[in-house]
Amino acid sequence: MKQDDLAVGICTTSYLSRIENNLVTATEEVYALLFQRLGKVYEDVQHAHDEMVQALEAVYQALVDDKPLDDAQLALLTTKTTAALHTMQQLIYARYLTREQQFTQAEAILKTIGQPPFTKNRLTTLYIGVTTYYQLSTGAYEAILVTEKQENAQLYFSRTQSYEQAIYLYHVAFAAHRHYQFSLAAQYIEKAIALFTHRYRPLFQLKLYSMKGVILAARNRFDEAMVEYMAGVELLEAVPAIATNKQWASIFNNMAFCFEQQKRYKEASYYYQKSLQAWDDVHTMINYLRTLVFSGDVIKAKELQQQEHKAFTAEHHQYQWALLAALLHQKSATQATFQAQEEPAMKAICAAKHKELILHYAPKLAEIYSEWHQYKKMAYYYQLAYKTSEELRVHD
Repeated sequence: MKQDDLAVGICTTSYLSRIENNLVTATEEVYALLFQRLGKVYEDVQHAHDEMVQALEAVYQALVDDKPLDDAQLALLTTKTTAALHTMQQLIYARYLTREQQFTQAEAILKTIGQPPFTKNRLTTLYIGVTTYYQLSTGAYEAILVTEKQENAQLYFSRTQSYEQAIYLYHVAFAAHRHYQFSLAAQYIEKAIALFTHRYRPLFQLKLYSMKGVILAARNRFDEAMVEYMAGVELLEAVPAIATNKQWASIFNNMAFCFEQQKRYKEASYYYQKSLQAWDDVHTMINYLRTLVFSGDVIKAKELQQQEHKAFTAEHHQYQWALLAALLHQKSATQATFQAQEEPAMKAICAAKHKELILHYAPKLAEIYSEWHQYKKMAYYYQLAYKTSEELRVHD
């Protein structure tokens, strides 16, 4: 049936088009008349629609809680559905693909959907929630912060469960931390914690402890950070269901990095080892190697460097590996050899704007060039460290 024929006597054609595109919600009387003209009973169609919405919401909740999907739930995401539910289904499917790290497919779906007009409806919160998770997973931290600043996106979650609001705020805090806006990150993590009070979801509670800890540590509030990490340890001990090797490794890695930031290398080494014992992770291994190199434990550092390791999962892993190798063998290397190794690595780290890594390595490199009486290079790295430190201070 043509749109004009369906709408005549009930509503305008343009209004019908807006209904079909989920831009407006008509009254039940209008829906009943439209379905009657199509030869269908509105109540039956609405019941089937409501059941499908509930099923899709259950799948989304499982994804948010990081639970596995069964075959029926997976089929729900790929089976052809009504036009009214297609966008909702595709958004949730993109969320699933992102979790499975199938980023190309997820991106294609999100591009096809496009950003809808933001209103206080379920599609808006789903779109914001899914795209934020996708951007967080792919490192597009600035995009998350821009959307939150320009759209004040958190306000659209006012009609959702407080848990879903807390997750969004946690993601914004995560993005702000990774974008070195630590004060902003602190504001959002506190909002997330306030909304999540008395909700029994221990895995998310663990994430809140860890995120607050890393934000506090980034602001040099190390004792307060350790309080959060220890709360995470106690939670893992109390709830065996979430106490996986990966979660233990994560909390130990955070504790180790907190000690490393304070140049307490003995404690840092201890917790990096505990982290690696729980989960063999290349990121933690590089952190541990860096701690050994900076603490002057050459023997252990060389032993670790010679061990087989997993493939690097991030570009900065390769740069750090090369840079740490140069630092480890600096005493026996010529100045030209050392410079040929460190310069490409540091240029890459600077280009990627890994500010915490710059602050780790630049002063050390300045000291080495000072020993060689290469004062121009020494000054360059001290200036780089100062500039980076000031950038972080201004953000905070």
